[in-house]
Amino acid sequence: MIERMGQWTGYGQGAAEGIGWARFFGWSSFGFGVTTVVLCFVIPLAGQYGRTAWLVLFGSVAVWLGGMSVSRYRSLGQRWPAIPVIGIGLGCLTIAIMVYAFTVLVLASYGIEWPAPAHWLGPPGAPDPLAPLDQVDA
Repeated sequence: MIERMGQWTGYGQGAAEGIGWARFFGWSSFGFGVTTVVLCFVIPLAGQYGRTAWLVLFGSVAVWLGGMSVSRYRSLGQRWPAIPVIGIGLGCLTIAIMVYAFTVLVLASYGIEWPAPAHWLGPPGAPDPLAPLDQVDA
């Protein structure tokens, strides 16, 4: 029984190297990638830069998990499936969308408007996120 489980979980001593871990990382990458791309279009950024940073963080987690999966498939001498590669692609797409969103938010604070969904920008009359506190009405 222990020898059979070794192919799924690792080569011993709790190592995360087996095919089961490769599949887990691959599907986790895919899940994080799909979730973050959907959240890019659903979450209202409302002119807050920090929300773009959080989505970039979770998109990079999808890329990292996909890379972990691919490296484990490669170390086992197996061809990796498309799922981790799709997860990596979706994570990169999330990062690209959020770089654009961050650029839109920064340019909007200077009065330059680029095409963007309305929920990315703050409501009209909202204070600039970089404005000093003494200039913000309480």
